[in-house]
Amino acid sequence: MAKLIISRNGQVEQQVQLSKERMTLGRHPRNDIVLSHPAVSGQHASIVTILDDSFLEDLHSTNGTFVNGHRIGKHFLQHKDVIVMADMQLEFLADGIRPLTFRVG
Repeated sequence: MAKLIISRNGQVEQQVQLSKERMTLGRHPRNDIVLSHPAVSGQHASIVTILDDSFLEDLHSTNGTFVNGHRIGKHFLQHKDVIVMADMQLEFLADGIRPLTFRVG
């Protein structure tokens, strides 16, 4: 099962297993993953996991969602991707790491 390592200012605050098919992230307490920072939207983003694949989607947040330094709308998460929301840093760790395959032809 994939997980997120959530840090602020270089200090790990929590580790969260992606245990549901769809998990929401945001400032509001009804989210699956609560990120208490005023620059994080009430419902900021979601992660959908299907089998071994996880997809991050920004839910029209005010300040945006960034992966590896790039603002995203939707993003296919890969092992060790770094997600940034306000001053929160979330590292995505996949559990079933599969080698990339290349097709020639």
